[in-house]
Amino acid sequence: VYPGERHSLRAMHAAKHYEATLLHFLHENL
Repeated sequence: VYPGERHSLRAMHAAKHYEATLLHFLHENL
């Protein structure tokens, strides 16, 4: 696995986590 590829996978995972956190926050505060 190349470093750039690993970084993109990590960024994609972080984006999914951020999206899930944001959705949870919105759901709790509506």
